[in-house]
Amino acid sequence: MATTPDGTVSYDNKAIGTPSVGVLLKQLVPLMRLESIEITESLLLSEGDYRCYSHFFDEEILISALEKSGIEPMLSVAQELVEELHPLMKEALERRPENKKRRERRDLLRLQLLRIFELLADAAVISDSTNGALERDTLALGALFLEYVDLTRMLLEAENDKEVEILKDIRAHFSAMVANLIQCVPVHHRRFLFPQQSLRHHLFILFSQWAGPFSIMFTPLDRYSDRNHQITRYQYCALKAMSAVLCCGPVFDNVGLSPDGYLYKWLDNILACQDLRAQTL
Repeated sequence: MATTPDGTVSYDNKAIGTPSVGVLLKQLVPLMRLESIEITESLLLSEGDYRCYSHFFDEEILISALEKSGIEPMLSVAQELVEELHPLMKEALERRPENKKRRERRDLLRLQLLRIFELLADAAVISDSTNGALERDTLALGALFLEYVDLTRMLLEAENDKEVEILKDIRAHFSAMVANLIQCVPVHHRRFLFPQQSLRHHLFILFSQWAGPFSIMFTPLDRYSDRNHQITRYQYCALKAMSAVLCCGPVFDNVGLSPDGYLYKWLDNILACQDLRAQTL
């Protein structure tokens, strides 16, 4: 840093180094392994809100730095973040015998990753075909992220009989992430998101098991004595995800559309619910 004759301050990039999002992420992501809740919570919020990087890096400086480093400017912060998180994503989805402490740490990592991706999806970063996790030519979810969604689904299916508090939060944030991801894509592009309709079907069934009175296995809402029954946060997240998955492509199960099919009964339950959140889906 130096002061010019007219009193302004100039900076020598050679002295302080050229700003780089990649370098910043390489420093931040490993810190997610720490057991300090305060640190990991701060990291989660900063990594999940990609817009925070604009406070550190001027756009023109960032593009110039990317060009000098040989990285295409179109390689976005979101793409770099997902790439840096990939080892943690693989670690979080491993399924092997482990003691209670290791299990708790892995569950916490699973929860943190889902919250980051939920925030990115809500900001429409992941859903951007230019800079996000979608394939540019097909507008489908990229292979890496598609695998992450599918493996997380299988993991949660295997642990669906457990009612541990952190698992409830993991289910809620997985539901919210999938719903945000779909809803931030233009309606006419949503049918391309999931190349395999079977994944949508599996997701719908899984979310249904967390949706309380809106499970497709339940009888009409009339069986509840209280018509003003307020659904829980967990049930609402699951219901929102069910709606998003159902509406992002062709119907994945024609049986549900038969005259007495479960989809019509499910819709009747939503329309009969007095909870405003259900009515505004």
